[in-house]
Amino acid sequence: MLTQIFNTNILLPLSDLLQGSSIYKKLRFLQRSQWWSADELEHFQNERLSSIINYSYYNFPFYKQLFMNAGISPDDIKGISDLKKVPIINKSGIREIIKEIKPSKNKQIPNWSSGSTGSPLKYYYNQEAYSLRMASGIRAWNWMGFQLGDKYVKLSQNPRNSHIKKVQDFLNRSKYIYVKELSEKSLTDAYNSIVSYKPEYLRSYPDPLKLMVKFLMEQGVEGIKLKGINTTGNILFQSNLAQGFWEHAV
Repeated sequence: MLTQIFNTNILLPLSDLLQGSSIYKKLRFLQRSQWWSADELEHFQNERLSSIINYSYYNFPFYKQLFMNAGISPDDIKGISDLKKVPIINKSGIREIIKEIKPSKNKQIPNWSSGSTGSPLKYYYNQEAYSLRMASGIRAWNWMGFQLGDKYVKLSQNPRNSHIKKVQDFLNRSKYIYVKELSEKSLTDAYNSIVSYKPEYLRSYPDPLKLMVKFLMEQGVEGIKLKGINTTGNILFQSNLAQGFWEHAV
């Protein structure tokens, strides 16, 4: 309990101060707004939608041309139900929009989509968007019982090269397990690391998680005791759950 309070109310605000972000503030807003009535949520959504539509139309030639070709203007989008009037944009369209982004004094943070469709998309967001994204992720984890400060494991096939990320892992009580190859030794080492660390939660892409669970089931090992499993990246199918192994874990 003390660890959770420290990480949420002291460590998170301190991290915001050092990074210039506002995750703590956004998280508090999301924790309050999740209890709003349907009317309150709709009113807020429509206000934000109007702001986004107007900003896009008047700051990006691509969007302005898109609206003109569709015979609509920002005034025609008064609520969520009007979104069907806006043409759908594919990845190539988004790349054209990115080219139109003007240099900003605010830090632009690059990111990439998972590439599950075969073509990863590079995009940017500012500290405001980054903060909201991170706060939304924390709230989503809260819904499965997780609180900042709870021990968890990240299972990944990508090496952890960032020193900043390593520090964040330490402070957040997160053990990052890099599975270089899906060999018997690597999977066994990963399993032993998880058992040794005794996490309450685990995060992984569905596919490597499935392969690891399949291997462990074949070896006849016991399930890992967890409160929750969070998957990310690609689509989660029923087959990814590897029925039987995790039944005693959650």
